[in-house]
Amino acid sequence: MTEINNHNVPKVGDVVAVHLVSGITVLGRLQKSDDAGYVPVAKPMALIVQPNGQGSLAISMMPYLSSGVFPALDSIEFDLRHVMFLRVVPEKIEKLYMEMTSGIALVR
Repeated sequence: MTEINNHNVPKVGDVVAVHLVSGITVLGRLQKSDDAGYVPVAKPMALIVQPNGQGSLAISMMPYLSSGVFPALDSIEFDLRHVMFLRVVPEKIEKLYMEMTSGIALVR
């Protein structure tokens, strides 16, 4: 699978966006797969984009499938039948993902 805009092929260890047919985008660190029919990611986070009230968009995330109630998943495998496409995230989003999953604030 390749990224549409810049043809950057995701590699194991990259922080990727998994765009699902449901319309949800999940961020996670791409893991090695033993089954070509699945996309495994570690520390899956649901991407949340919403208006910030100042005419632009705010980006945040929360653990995928936790609804703020259930424990965060360590990893998950997505069946390729449910994946529209997969791409490496921009550096800004990768830093936010790393902050959210590690609890360590990175220099911006």
